[in-house]
Amino acid sequence: MYKLLIADDEAFIRTGLHSLIEWEVYGIEIAGEAEDGMKAYLAIKSLKPDLVLVDISMPNMTGLELMELCSHLESSPTFIILSGYNDFQYVQKAMQLGAINYLLKPVNQDELTQTVISSVKLLDDLHAHQQQFQESLESLRNNVLVRVLRNRIDSRELREKCQIVSVSLHCSHMHVGVLKLLVKEKGAKSSNESRVKISPSQDALGRCQEICSRLCQCYVVSDTADVIAVIFKDPAYTLKEEDYLTALKSCSDILLEEMQMAAIFALGMEANHLQEISVSYDDAVSKIEKSLILGTSIETQVLGSSFYPSVSYPDFLRHLEAEEKDKIQATIHTYFTEILASGDGENMDILKYYLIELVTYVLHSKYMVSFSETEITQKKQNAFSIISGTDSILQLEEKLNIFFLSLMEHAADASMEGSYSFMVQNALTYVNSNYTNDNLSLKTIAAEMEVNAAYLGREFARETGEFFNDYLNRIRIAKALHLLTTTTWKTAKVANSVGFVNISYFFTIFKKITGQSPGDYRATHV
Repeated sequence: MYKLLIADDEAFIRTGLHSLIEWEVYGIEIAGEAEDGMKAYLAIKSLKPDLVLVDISMPNMTGLELMELCSHLESSPTFIILSGYNDFQYVQKAMQLGAINYLLKPVNQDELTQTVISSVKLLDDLHAHQQQFQESLESLRNNVLVRVLRNRIDSRELREKCQIVSVSLHCSHMHVGVLKLLVKEKGAKSSNESRVKISPSQDALGRCQEICSRLCQCYVVSDTADVIAVIFKDPAYTLKEEDYLTALKSCSDILLEEMQMAAIFALGMEANHLQEISVSYDDAVSKIEKSLILGTSIETQVLGSSFYPSVSYPDFLRHLEAEEKDKIQATIHTYFTEILASGDGENMDILKYYLIELVTYVLHSKYMVSFSETEITQKKQNAFSIISGTDSILQLEEKLNIFFLSLMEHAADASMEGSYSFMVQNALTYVNSNYTNDNLSLKTIAAEMEVNAAYLGREFARETGEFFNDYLNRIRIAKALHLLTTTTWKTAKVANSVGFVNISYFFTIFKKITGQSPGDYRATHV
């Protein structure tokens, strides 16, 4: 119900308004009364009514003065003016201050009823708009922070977006914690029955925010369908690792007790500046995957092992980007020869531990820019299934070679086999064959396929999870990344060769997707 305050210096008027209509029928409860302007102001501050029925002429402070004073409050109520004078100047001033109606005394029952009905509708609309705005703001905030976790946002855009959503990531002591919601069986009558993924609700995110905020300033976001990430900020350096882990455990306990969501959690390494947040996030995710696949004791085993691979993850990523098959296979082979040469040659779990680390590094890197989030999740599940389900060293090496070579070969047009309708699959194929055409658009493809453009666009977004133009830009930028690292072409030629006519637009899209300018990208990858 909406709360109403009645402010009038005449007691019989206040009493009469109480009984003139049945307020509860219209979703309104009378929260209080006030006999002068100052008391009305104090009541507004304490009761926080949604609606105020106020007399224009009152002692100590007039109705108009009250409205003007309330306009400076963080949350000002909606006003309906009462007056014994039909003065246009009063009416005009009241409306300028935000009054939604003006009633003359004595108040007519029908007129009051209609005014109340319209006022409630206005309040309903206002609250709906506020809720939509808040939801949009929360969605934008979540999107910005997820892109920070994945290192998919450039510094300029981040500064602009952080101002809009009131987020500050300037801190020299941060950690990222991750809670992964586990799948649960669906009534388990047979071993073949499907499993249902649990997704974090707004209630789950809210409870985690409430718990972690008791420890320090933090931001809680929903990353993928089954992951909650917490960015902890401790500028005073007062917290220890066990403090963060205790907070994450409390979140896990609450999710299980209140929402029947089982979760496993991990804390990433310390992040000393903004650019290291994604590293901390990757570390936490990697720990969870290792624990799920190899058991919770694996970290202790690794600490007691003499084996540590000599492979450089950035170098391996460059081999993938340059499509150097021989070097990719040689890098994978290095893992296996080094583990066999060490004293831990019989311990497959140690080898798998570092292979999970390599897979996580690659799948969370900008190399995966040409894949949708759904596709990345599928690739991750595939890789971890290979690692966890293969006990032969020779077979594991062979399967991982196939996995990474397949990843390289399909980086530009990766898609899950059989997941798209015939129409959308044809559109995807057409884009990957014709992305160099600067006239390529949703309309030209729809015309080629003889379908309605609006229908194709809607189905494309529904099935792929992204809009057509976003997909087209991803493919073009993925091709541009390859050209920047394998040719000496100037940036303008690279842009034109992948379908961009406007070089400024190419720079904008490139930086939005990769977080770097083309020149910076080439300098760090060649």
